[in-house]
Amino acid sequence: MFRKTVTLLLGLTLFCLTGCLLEEDSHTLYLAPDGSVTWRVLRDVIRSDEDDPWDREGEEAEFLATLDSDEEGWSELLDGYGSESTRVRLIRRERPYTVMVEAQFADVGDLVSAMLAESDEDWEVSYEEEGSLRILRVQIEPEEPSGADEEDDGESDSGLRLVLTQGRFIEAHGFRLSKDGVIAVPLSFESSSDEPLLLHLVWDVEA
Repeated sequence: MFRKTVTLLLGLTLFCLTGCLLEEDSHTLYLAPDGSVTWRVLRDVIRSDEDDPWDREGEEAEFLATLDSDEEGWSELLDGYGSESTRVRLIRRERPYTVMVEAQFADVGDLVSAMLAESDEDWEVSYEEEGSLRILRVQIEPEEPSGADEEDDGESDSGLRLVLTQGRFIEAHGFRLSKDGVIAVPLSFESSSDEPLLLHLVWDVEA
């Protein structure tokens, strides 16, 4: 089904690097007019799920130590997607903890291509600039065709949103747009069709 593929494309690895720790993650991709992207991950309410208080304290102390030394591998992971720079900050230093990860990417098309490189399906990504318009298209071929595409009314569970730093989204397929056209949230898809899945976003940086 394509639900997994779309989550991979738009939610991606979702950085399950924290072992037994519990947390609530949100991912925001800030799209600049020049096609560059700032990927910001807010890892909130981070805490151990151990039953014993001493075990909880020990696991959380280990988490803080690995965070200071970047042993969780955030920089390495995001570098694999083409990050030009990655910054990891502990912004709540009391339990439960909050961490912000921020990475810079030069081109949204290259970033999406790097994300899809981990999928099993055939895919094609294009990013174009036509005057003030910016157009991102993604085509994903089905792995095992047999039915029809269905676009779920619900948003994906990836915790991801795309936010424009300038302009407005004017057209979308596979995304729910905010009323002011600044935010795009991926929708859930379920598909076993032999037709390719087509996703696209169009925005006007002067709107």
